Amino acid sequence: MKKHLILCILLMILGLPKCIAQEIEGINRSYEEFLKKKEADTTITKSIREYVCSEDVKGRVTFYYQKDTLRLIIHRYKQGFYNDPSIEYYYIENNQLALVTTFSEIIHMNTYSHESKERKVAGVEKVLELVENRTFINKQGQLSCRERRYGRKLSEWDQTYFDTLPFNEQSCPEHIEEIRSKYRLLQKVEKKFKSIYYKNKKGCIFYLW
Repeated sequence: MKKHLILCILLMILGLPKCIAQEIEGINRSYEEFLKKKEADTTITKSIREYVCSEDVKGRVTFYYQKDTLRLIIHRYKQGFYNDPSIEYYYIENNQLALVTTFSEIIHMNTYSHESKERKVAGVEKVLELVENRTFINKQGQLSCRERRYGRKLSEWDQTYFDTLPFNEQSCPEHIEEIRSKYRLLQKVEKKFKSIYYKNKKGCIFYLW
């Protein structure tokens, strides 16, 4: 009896990584399908709220609903004049936060110089490095993260190519508590801006409560 129990436990342990991988793949597939149809599907509606905290701290939150059920939150914001803009996607499946995607746009200024017999040319060009991180959250609140990055001159940026790049496993940039805290704030924003009082206001979302 004990040997049989031990064998069952071992089989469960060995099969766990496969189950986790299947769960992640299912979430990822559902997420990408929703992104493709969110602007064309008539069952999907959206609501946009902008906020201003100061001249250099502002953002926009877009809520996507499918048949009146919240499915996706997109938060675009900039914190500080010298900071690069950030974009966060919160994907909800079965009324639970299942995936958080963050996009970090990093602008580099590269100098260049070309010299020929006739002339010498020097200047500065912008280079965009885009980092996409996907944090998957299973039903037990455990995290699994994937990342891809690509850098190229801004004038030659190829979004189609970036979308074909594979993801690599990475350590997660945030703890589950940090993710849930930001998600709860955006949930409060959604509920607060439904009220008539806040409907047309652009106050700072961090000072509403």
